[in-house]
Amino acid sequence: SQFYGIGVSILQHRDGVYVQSVIPGTPADKAGIRYGDRFVEIDGKKALEWTAAEVSRNVRGERGTKVKVKIDRVVASAPLDLEIVRGGVPLPSIRNYFLLPN
Repeated sequence: SQFYGIGVSILQHRDGVYVQSVIPGTPADKAGIRYGDRFVEIDGKKALEWTAAEVSRNVRGERGTKVKVKIDRVVASAPLDLEIVRGGVPLPSIRNYFLLPN
């Protein structure tokens, strides 16, 4: 299955919501979002005090629609403004698998 959004796994920390991982091949991956990026604004709304659920709700949306995000990156001197077109994000029913010996 899949949903429509930008394709990141996020984590709420003391001072904001951060990117925990970027799903390869998704809009976030193509836009250059990285591990550790912190969401500052989404569509012009300040997101520093939002929960992870609020950030998730606001980056998801209809396929082909745009979302504007402002992110803080540790190595950047100023926040980065990105406009990302939402796309399909795979949601596999089996995320991990392994085979036990014998």
